[in-house]
Amino acid sequence: MLSLVAATVAAYPWFLAALRSIDEDDRPPPFELVRFADQTVAALFFWGGVLFGLRYLFGLPAIVVALFYAFFGYAVADEQRRRAMRALGWSVHIGQGRRLKILALGLALGALNLFALSVIGAGLNPITVAIAGVLVIVTANMSIVAGARLYRALEAGVGA
Repeated sequence: MLSLVAATVAAYPWFLAALRSIDEDDRPPPFELVRFADQTVAALFFWGGVLFGLRYLFGLPAIVVALFYAFFGYAVADEQRRRAMRALGWSVHIGQGRRLKILALGLALGALNLFALSVIGAGLNPITVAIAGVLVIVTANMSIVAGARLYRALEAGVGA
């Protein structure tokens, strides 16, 4: 769990950069330690819920938690929603009535990222690992920007 939380906290600048690219904001991202703390608290709740659902409740609650709180990273990075618990609540709020669309996009982006890793199926050697690494970097960046675009679209739908 700690590695998942650490990876999510380390991804905070990418959430912020993705939102800024969608908003066409060229300002450099600010370094605010409180946002990293908020991202840590929100990530602990998110990954705790997902892993608890996977371990003790046979997986289905983990999918529900992931769908409900899918946008907490963007909400923490958003200029208007700074606090961890508010970011989690906002993620639930903007997704109301749109869970199947969020699930469909999540599955499509997950398949795209897995496809990028499929190069390793040709054999584990330095060339395939390098190709897979480059492909994952490209698809992961595409995924985070697609998530930011969906976050802004959902946010506009609720009249933020």
